[in-house]
Amino acid sequence: MPIYANQKTQDVKDKLINMGCKLYNKGEMFYSGCLLDIPQNFKIAKGLTKEQGVYRLRTIMSDGTILLEDNCGSQFYTTAKNLVVASCKKHKKNKQLANC
Repeated sequence: MPIYANQKTQDVKDKLINMGCKLYNKGEMFYSGCLLDIPQNFKIAKGLTKEQGVYRLRTIMSDGTILLEDNCGSQFYTTAKNLVVASCKKHKKNKQLANC
């Protein structure tokens, strides 16, 4: 769910909980441009997989489609569900983007 500049983060979390949604990683927030640490291989479009690593989040679409980017600037689509299955988290400092 998008969070707009005039909204409080906790209000959005409360709304999701009231709608019956389960928050991922206690409500961890992701935003375009942040790095994601994906510790397991994960599915992408057309049944292909990508290796574990650190990827840049480019776009989150309302239907759950995610656009990621690797170290070489190659972009590809996956889904939020695939990233949840792969235990995706925000990166920790000093990690590098996944190799090409």
